[in-house]
Amino acid sequence: MMFRLELHQVCMWRYGASVLPDVTSKLDSGDYDDVLKVLIAADSGDEDDYTDKTDWFLCFIVPSMKPACVAFYEDVGPRLAESHNAHYLRKLDAYLCAQLDVLHASMELDQASEMAREMKDY
Repeated sequence: MMFRLELHQVCMWRYGASVLPDVTSKLDSGDYDDVLKVLIAADSGDEDDYTDKTDWFLCFIVPSMKPACVAFYEDVGPRLAESHNAHYLRKLDAYLCAQLDVLHASMELDQASEMAREMKDY
């Protein structure tokens, strides 16, 4: 008799599972930390105002979401899941993932170009 144990990770925040699960998973994976470091350095330094990376990234990429996020943090606004339908949230999640992937690929290309320049100068 064989048993198989499977573990599934669910991102849990203040109010339960993230409504942007795919981008949350990517941001939590550590694979995009280099992108986050560059973006945080380019930002105004308000990343400490957010409870998690997903909220910060959302507001960085879609600045029009920041007032709603701030209102929610101050307990005067609804959760994202309460103010937007599931279809919109899936599209938003996909959009944020695409933006993260483009930024990551761009950084990899920049690093490859820099390495090629260094090799040429060698």
